[in-house]
Amino acid sequence: MILANKLKLAREHLHKSQKEMAAAVGSALRSWQGYEQGTNIPGGNIFVSLAKLGFNIHWFFSEDPDVTMMIEEGFKNVLLDFSYNSQTEEGKSKPMHFQNEDIKPVISIPPRENRDSGDVHYVPLIESLLSSDGCEFVLNKQQGEICSFRKNWLAKVTNNPNNVVLMHVIGNSMFPTINNGDIVMIDTERRYIYDGNIYALRLEKTIVIKRLSLLPGNIIMILSDNKAESPPFKVNSKEICVVGQVIWFGRSLIVS
Repeated sequence: MILANKLKLAREHLHKSQKEMAAAVGSALRSWQGYEQGTNIPGGNIFVSLAKLGFNIHWFFSEDPDVTMMIEEGFKNVLLDFSYNSQTEEGKSKPMHFQNEDIKPVISIPPRENRDSGDVHYVPLIESLLSSDGCEFVLNKQQGEICSFRKNWLAKVTNNPNNVVLMHVIGNSMFPTINNGDIVMIDTERRYIYDGNIYALRLEKTIVIKRLSLLPGNIIMILSDNKAESPPFKVNSKEICVVGQVIWFGRSLIVS
């Protein structure tokens, strides 16, 4: 596996755009695009930045294609940026990232035949069945089993459309951003917590939609946009179970 491909894999591992990745390593966008195309070779400062993000620099220069060797061992439980509120050159705080590998749900998405058709991909509308160690998704027969999305749009928001599911939201804890009855799209591969994003979480015997904020000391603040209905609360990072990131939502304006 050539260096350019490994740099692209590293960026995709963080779910970053090329522009975001360039900013994360202190590179110009055009330079990073050249790194992924193989027309430019990164300098030592780029690899220093990648190391600070938790990547195993030796993997980039080896012929080993094993992506499990991409991350340094010490970063595999709490990844990537420990410098909460550290300042960038622009004076803005850096985003925080976290993934708890100790609480990683087993997620089963129902297989379907003919999930692809021409320019569209069919995404299942699901319900969840919770077990002691994971989440099994089953097709929601009352609401309709599948919804179609254009492949070229899905390619912009997810690395693997087969890991994307749709769920109905119950309750108004995320009002006015997400309302009761809205449909959310959950990418079950995106379990890294990025400060301020919205996620589907397993809390006891249910799945809830919440916004997450990262605090020092591996503490995660669970936030509802409707604070009057659901006040924020804190949990230790070892106690949280992320099912996936909410990457889209839809709303019907007609009451049936």
